[in-house]
Amino acid sequence: MDLGSFAEEVLDAVAGICGDTVVETHAQAAHVLDALCRRPNTDYRELAAVFGLSHEQLARSREAARMRSEGDEGRRKERDAVWTSLCSSDAVYTWNVLIERINQAAHWREEFRELANTEDGASSEDEGDDVMRALEDAHPAEATGGRAGKVDAAMR
Repeated sequence: MDLGSFAEEVLDAVAGICGDTVVETHAQAAHVLDALCRRPNTDYRELAAVFGLSHEQLARSREAARMRSEGDEGRRKERDAVWTSLCSSDAVYTWNVLIERINQAAHWREEFRELANTEDGASSEDEGDDVMRALEDAHPAEATGGRAGKVDAAMR
């Protein structure tokens, strides 16, 4: 799986579903997860691994979403309360992880864009660093506040 293109696909899906690159609610996270799972040739194990989930957590969260969408959660809870509770807990955890990871990716993409856009400003800082290195090379004792000579003398 190419993680760079996958990250772009995820952020595009988020933008299409949420209208922004930020996921704010569990409902939005559930829709994003559903969209990612519907992609052709989706490997659910890889999808779970990319988000830091186990395959079982992903499967149970999808089961919980299916039960909720079909309105079957109440009947299922009566028959098997433990399984339903486990599915619901995994769904909440999965959606929280999705919200966190997707929002981190969106934040990192914005930081990268800002860094790329301020490249011109960074070159002037690099020039300042070059000047400081040249001064230190020419006058090491003065550049370090006279400590270089004292350290050399103490090391002898």
